[in-house]
Order: sequence, then C-alpha cells, then structure tokens
Amino acid sequence: MTKAVYVCFHKGSGKHQVKIEERNPETKKRIVSSLGYFHDQEEANRIRLETQKQLNLPSDRPRRKAVSSVLDRRPTIQTLFSKFLIERRSLNYRRTSNTESLYKHWIEHHPLALMPIVHVTKGDCQAWLNWLEVQPKKRGGGTMNALSIRNVRNVLSAVLDYAVKHQIILVNPCEGLVYRAQDRNISRIKKNVLLPHEIAELTTNEKIDLRFRLLYRFAIFTGLRTGEIATLHRNDVHLEHVDRDAKPAPFVYVRYGGHEAGHFLPPKSKQTRRVPLLPPAVDAVREQLSRSKGSALLFPSKDDDVSGAWSKDLRRHLAWGKPPVGIFPGLPFDFHSLRRTCATGLTAGFFGRVWSLEETQSHLGHASRSTTEIYARYGTTLAEQAAQKHASEARRAVSGVSEESGVTLH
Repeated sequence: MTKAVYVCFHKGSGKHQVKIEERNPETKKRIVSSLGYFHDQEEANRIRLETQKQLNLPSDRPRRKAVSSVLDRRPTIQTLFSKFLIERRSLNYRRTSNTESLYKHWIEHHPLALMPIVHVTKGDCQAWLNWLEVQPKKRGGGTMNALSIRNVRNVLSAVLDYAVKHQIILVNPCEGLVYRAQDRNISRIKKNVLLPHEIAELTTNEKIDLRFRLLYRFAIFTGLRTGEIATLHRNDVHLEHVDRDAKPAPFVYVRYGGHEAGHFLPPKSKQTRRVPLLPPAVDAVREQLSRSKGSALLFPSKDDDVSGAWSKDLRRHLAWGKPPVGIFPGLPFDFHSLRRTCATGLTAGFFGRVWSLEETQSHLGHASRSTTEIYARYGTTLAEQAAQKHASEARRAVSGVSEESGVTLH
C-alpha cells in the first residue's frame, strides 16, 4: 500500500481539508480518509507535515496534479470582479460604470487584487485602506476625501459580498473597517446641514418660487433621497391613514429610487419602506397635490406628461430643484444637504422630540447603522450646544432680574 497526505481546497465552504490516501498498486483501489477541515491554509499544511512525519513519508512529496488544478482555480478579486460586474448589470444596478472606474483606479493594481480571496484577511483589507488614504487624487492636489474613500471601500466590500454569496468565503473580511478620514465626515456634515433658522428662511422666503419651497420643505422633513423624490407617485401618498389608536398617521410609500433606460429602479437599499410625514411635510404635500394635478408624479418636472413618463434623464428632470443662489452665501449646499439636515434634525430634536438611532435609520433607509451614527454624533453635539445656550440665556435673564430687584445671588 502506498500512502499520500495532501491538502485540498473546498470552494463551497472556503475551508482547507487534509486527506490521507492509501492506494493498492495491484488492484489500483484507493481509500481516502479525512483528517479535518481548517480555515487557515498554514494550519492545514502544518497538519499535513506532521502526519507525513508520523507515517515516515517524505515531506517534499509532490502534490497530485488534480489537487494542483483545484488550487490554481481559486479565484482572486481580479478574476471575480468581471463576473460581479456582469451580475450587477443584469440586475440593472445604477452607476455600474462608476463602480468599474473606481475598481480600475484604486483596487486592480494593488497586490490585494491578486491574492486568492480565501487568503484575504481583515488585516489585508485594513492595510489596503491605509494605503488608499495617502494616495493623491487623480485630479487636483491633496489626498482623497472621506466620501471618496468610503465609495472605493464599498466597491471592495461588494465584491467580497459576492464571494460570500457564492460560497467562496464564509465571512466578508472588509466588514467593520475603520479609516482615519472617517472623522472628517462630521466636519463635512457641519458645512452641509441647515440650522433651524436657515430651514425657516429656505421654506418661507417669498423670494423663492413656491414650487421650490414646497420641494425643499418636503425633502427636509422626510429625508428622502433625490431619486426617491423624483420617482414618488401620487398614489404612494397616504394622508388619511390612521394607526391602531385611530390617530392620524400620514406616510409616503417609497417604492423607487431612480429612473434609467425606461425603467424605474429600486431604492438604494433595495428595500421599499414607509416614511412617516411630519406636520410641515403634510402641509407641503397637500399644497403640492393641488398644484400637480394631471401628473402621476408628486413632484413632476416642467415637461412631464400626464402618464408621468420620463422623457429626459433624471438629472435634467431635477435641474430645477437646485437651491437658489445667494440664500446662504458661502455654504457648500446641494440637494443632498436637505437629507443631511433631516437626519441631523431628527437626532438633535430640531423637529420636536429627539429620535433614537434605530428610528432615524429606519426613517432614512440607511443599510448601515454606522452611517446613521455619523449624523447622530453631530446631532447630539448640536443638541448639547442648544441646551448650553438656553441655560446661559436663562442665567443672564435671572441675573438681570436680580440686579433690578437689588437681590444678590450667591
């Protein structure tokens, strides 16, 4: 009987199996037994060498050709990306060209892309992310900002999620990565969030066209994404809905997140959701419903027809929704700032009570809790500042009354 010990990789489980094979040269019958499964290839090789030593087999025994062919077929991030991109295009994912561009610029030429996916660890992904943070921009000076780093990280995470889905690996090693630029998100949000007095100015200033004011008020108090507002249908608005206690509970049902190539696309999180309407949003919807009669959309564009069909691309339909120039000079303001304002306002208590993190995440449709936490951190800071300001004003008021009455406070 001849014996051999070797390691083979199982693509389905992502594990390495150590096997002992016994072969009879006369009958050519072979018996294969397993010594176990191992996540780490180094550990599997150690068991193989120890077993060979116990059986007095040469440690440098060449591997069987069949096993080598299996190992050679282990996919890398580079070989898997093309299949990943084909699947996303078949499912009508948005911005697949942008995903491909980010991969080619920041992932394809890094050593990480050439590693077998089963060998990629969280430490490898973290080292790649640290390298990414110090890379210069493709255009202009300086390094990449936090948003760009997050977008590139999301591309790598999506490819590894695809590997998990197809049982190449068990766990996505890119989950939970932290990058040093993450804290810059707070300063970025500060520049893009409207405070209560600025919200009032934007939604009540008569210099702004009424259709703009209604759009801004709805966006601020619902937090819907740009594409979700653009594709919101009138029949998805439910103003007369009541809850179990017979109390009014108006809401909008978000079914779509954009429009491309003649088809409505799902929301960014791929899940529909109910978004409750706060009183200012209800008022804006009621007025907009009376203005947009004859269209299937709640906020139709100027040239939208009765059926609500999109005759032009999404960006041109939303071009009229840009904020008016000169209202907030010096503020880097865009339409998505209204969504940031809603998220921060809910967690800071701008609109009444302070919302919990879970409520805010559900309201905004965030797939990741960490995204909501960024807004919550700044919202809490604003709430503390407001409380300190209110306490300071109260102390000054009491001090002023005391001085007038001649009473000294200790």
